[in-house]
Amino acid sequence: MDIPLLVQHFLIHLHETGKKHSTVSMYKHDLMAFFKWLNQHSPDITPGILPEEKSCYEEYLTYLKEKNLSEANLRRVASHLNRLLEYHNLTDQFGTLKATTKKQRDLVDSDFITKKDTFSLLNSVVSKKNLTETQLQIHKYIAPRNYSILILMLHYGLTLNEVVSLNINDINFSQNELTI
Repeated sequence: MDIPLLVQHFLIHLHETGKKHSTVSMYKHDLMAFFKWLNQHSPDITPGILPEEKSCYEEYLTYLKEKNLSEANLRRVASHLNRLLEYHNLTDQFGTLKATTKKQRDLVDSDFITKKDTFSLLNSVVSKKNLTETQLQIHKYIAPRNYSILILMLHYGLTLNEVVSLNINDINFSQNELTI
């Protein structure tokens, strides 16, 4: 199946707005799966055209639920469809698609790293124990960086993506500020 033109334009837009290649690929996969399903289950709808009925999208999400997709995958697919509809200015007409009404499970203590494990992790990053000569030569450069990355994540709640996206212009030492 060829990629519908309206999806191609949307994928180009995602790429131009700085989305990672892997993110654009996931959008493409999810949207192509939708259009493949649409062509099989609604042959009366012109291929490559967005359906004008919200029920069509809801039927697709129900189909995915029946295939036992995880809650996270259902949310992702609904989000991708919502972004496509938003790009084509159809969210006012349809509203937001909801893949599930199920609440995400509550977080429990085992979802978080313990203080003991945190201490062990931070110590392992700066430790020179069991390092080869080659590793020791570069350890002095990467240990402080890796330690800082972990501190930003563990103590300040930054995501890995936020940390790796930082550059020196995001740090204001005189004001003691970090711009995310």
